[in-house]
Amino acid sequence: MEEKNLAEAVIGDQSLTSSNYENWKVYMQNFLSNLNLWDIVNGNESEPDAADHKYNTWFMKNEMALNAIKTSCGPEMSPHLQGITSSKQAWDQLASLQSPASSSAEEKGVSKEIQHGDDEDRPDALPETEDSFSGEPEYIRFRPFYKALIKGDWETAKETIEDDPGALTAKITHAGETALHVAVLSTKLSTVKELLSLLPPEALEAKSTPGNPAISFAASLGITEIAKLMVEKNNGVLRIINQHGRIPLVVAVLNGKEDMVRYLYSVTPEEELDPDTSKNGATFLTGAITAEMYDIALDALELYPNLAVSEDLFGKTAIAELARKSSAFPSGSRFGLWQKWLYSSCVQSGFYEELITDIANSFPRISTPRIRSPKGISGEISTDVESPHRVRSPKRSGSRNISEEIIFMSKFSRSPSGSRFGSWMQHLYSSCLCVVPGVKDIQKRKIKHAQVLVLLKVVCSAIGLLTVEELKDGKVDDAIHLTATNGNIEVFMELLDANPSLVYATSSSKRTLYHQAVMSRQVNIFNFISSMGQRDSRAIALDESQNNLLHFAGVLPSPSQLDKISGAALQMQRELQWFQEVEKIVQSKFKEFVNKDGITPAQLFTKEHKALKKDGEAWMKETANACMLVSALIATVMFAAAFTVPGGNVENTGTPFFLKTTAFTIFIVSDAISLFASCTSILMFFAILTARYAEQDFLKSLPKKLIIGLASLFISIAAMMAAFGATLVIVLQNRVTWVSIPVTLLATVPVALFGFLQFPLFIDIVRSTYGTGIFTCKKLI
Repeated sequence: MEEKNLAEAVIGDQSLTSSNYENWKVYMQNFLSNLNLWDIVNGNESEPDAADHKYNTWFMKNEMALNAIKTSCGPEMSPHLQGITSSKQAWDQLASLQSPASSSAEEKGVSKEIQHGDDEDRPDALPETEDSFSGEPEYIRFRPFYKALIKGDWETAKETIEDDPGALTAKITHAGETALHVAVLSTKLSTVKELLSLLPPEALEAKSTPGNPAISFAASLGITEIAKLMVEKNNGVLRIINQHGRIPLVVAVLNGKEDMVRYLYSVTPEEELDPDTSKNGATFLTGAITAEMYDIALDALELYPNLAVSEDLFGKTAIAELARKSSAFPSGSRFGLWQKWLYSSCVQSGFYEELITDIANSFPRISTPRIRSPKGISGEISTDVESPHRVRSPKRSGSRNISEEIIFMSKFSRSPSGSRFGSWMQHLYSSCLCVVPGVKDIQKRKIKHAQVLVLLKVVCSAIGLLTVEELKDGKVDDAIHLTATNGNIEVFMELLDANPSLVYATSSSKRTLYHQAVMSRQVNIFNFISSMGQRDSRAIALDESQNNLLHFAGVLPSPSQLDKISGAALQMQRELQWFQEVEKIVQSKFKEFVNKDGITPAQLFTKEHKALKKDGEAWMKETANACMLVSALIATVMFAAAFTVPGGNVENTGTPFFLKTTAFTIFIVSDAISLFASCTSILMFFAILTARYAEQDFLKSLPKKLIIGLASLFISIAAMMAAFGATLVIVLQNRVTWVSIPVTLLATVPVALFGFLQFPLFIDIVRSTYGTGIFTCKKLI
């Protein structure tokens, strides 16, 4: 959260009374909108699940909005909001008090929502007795103090403390927050410094009514300077848990605050991450993986290898998080040609894999998954490069820096036979690192990939020691199904390498990995399973709905998978290719096999792809119409140009004056080629418009016509520009002889532009229709 000038956010004189609700409502709505809190209050941004990484952000925004609403209420209205923990609930409560229907509730000073609310959903609710809602709440008298802290007005706040020393540790908000909580939430570093100079160390451990210490707020907001001040004052705050049982380090990593995480990790006692005493260590590990802080995750695994197979506070494991992050691995990264070359040039491929394996093998192993490994185990590998982000605390001085080990060890240092070419490439790469845009980004990505691959190997080595029961308890079966769904081939291969029996893992609906790969259209997973042998036996499995493998090929995949292919027609073609490929694998009897719904695979395919087929037809016709218009214009111009030759004709014979010149030959040949090519293009696009658009037409017939049409159109445009250039040369050759060069260059512009815009589509169609196919084992990046 960015630091805001909350002085403008204080309500001032617009306190809510029983008579100014409408004015207050407008004022508050504008106020909350300016702070990006209105979506929380009106319900547009609903409360996420506690396991969701967005929950902490929502919680903090809800607290700020609720504080603002309650602070703006005058003494007359404040009692109606006691016990409310939701800003939306508070807003609705105040609105209901303005209607006649709520009069009975007003008499008691509490709405029906509060009277009949669920106490378990409101852990910070005060006792709901009549007395608890009568009179002025204690925190109301601290409103000026609260406003001064929010504004960062230390002089006013100091006067309050001098007049009432108890204000330092008193609960000054509806949620039972102290002055330190409020100062941290306001992100005013100077105010926090002044408060810490007055507070005793034990006061830093005070919690709000829900159970949140001030350092949890600092960790959530990522204000490292404030956290440092608090830890220096009392390092015991590092062990304090919030209302969800999370230590500050875990709060920071769940909110993705990298600088805060690196600081807190360097000072948090190691035993706080022990999986035998709490789930904070496992939650920290999964959070670090989610936030892509792989070097810290590796360091935590070196401290406690058991974390690799431990469940976190949300029931998740490290391998499940890795399975979800397909984009974190090389196979999930998309590179252009230039980026691919840079990526492969960072380190030689063989050396890269060897280095990753060596580092992973040097990590301590768990002898038994349920027994904590001894402390102090640490392997060291000498390094040459300092990493700016590595945690180097005294207690972890023996821990390795994976970034340093992978930096890529003199980069091109292991070129073949120490050749001069390798040395030259090393100098070239070092120079590019400084001046060429994108090179540093590519190197950082390769470092990240190396770190996550080491992490994967370490986690999978622990999984390899698990028994069948422990695999089930650790939800490893679910994790490998997740890899098949996401196409995370690196995790998939490592899991099978660690425990080959996982290839037989089935989901709760009895779906196999083969089923999952086909249904999710994951080519790499499909090819890998097919290459393992026993392909026919794997293809006969049925799920609980009696769907065979071909049924899953007939199911329409998710939009995210379809969107990887450009154009609805090519998407339909790819779906037909999948169906045909799976059809080759299954036994003949399964081609007409009906599931529980009495549907065959072919019928299911037709039903699922009805809308896509319609979209493909529309896409084909729109493309054909646009291209045919261009082809028709070219044909018209070229036909007319053939009878209006440049330079004119001899009057008696009708022979062109420049018939024997090279330029005229180029003109007439180019004109003829352009005319014939454009006519061919028109015929092809007309054939597309009049096609019957059956399912099988999308496989070969329609793409072939589109290829011929686009190729002919491209040739006709190129030939037309050549004819135009030749015409100018003929007309101007005796006057401006140098004009042929710039004219030729200018003539290439439309051709190049057309190629730039349409060639990628053309290449995709050709590759998809006549290429080697997608169902072959491919090398990863």
